[in-house]
Amino acid sequence: MNKLACLFVFWLLLSCKEDDPVDVRKQAVGSYDYKGKAYYLNGSGVPSSLPNSDFNGTLDVAIDPADDTGLLITESSDGTTSTYKGQKLAATDNGFSFDIASQPISANSNLILSGFEGYTTTKGGGATVPYHGAFVSATHVFGFWWQYKNVNTGIVFVFHMEGSKK
Repeated sequence: MNKLACLFVFWLLLSCKEDDPVDVRKQAVGSYDYKGKAYYLNGSGVPSSLPNSDFNGTLDVAIDPADDTGLLITESSDGTTSTYKGQKLAATDNGFSFDIASQPISANSNLILSGFEGYTTTKGGGATVPYHGAFVSATHVFGFWWQYKNVNTGIVFVFHMEGSKK
């Protein structure tokens, strides 16, 4: 009987493995109805609300198959679709934060799309850390800030989109 117990313990030890790390992105995957607002970035770097600039649509969030830690965010409104790449994800107590990757709008465009540091969080020691987007797991809210910059003129428009999971 002792030999059988030892074999069982040995088998149990061999069959145990470390838990796979939790992929925080999985909780955000899905569709969201969002509301958005456009802003003009004034000289002080503070966004100023544009009149009649409210808009809404759908955000579809997926895991980026080309990036082990990235997201693909597809926004649809008024018959147009845009895709944003979420990167530099960081788990938080209530979800995760992320940044939006910079990308040209098209090969011949003077417009660059990039994230805008519209959210902040406080880390240990009181340091404030800015970031572009967040997912809050308790409320299933997904939101992010991004901007268009004309590299020739320097004019910047900032957008904020935030929605609840369908």
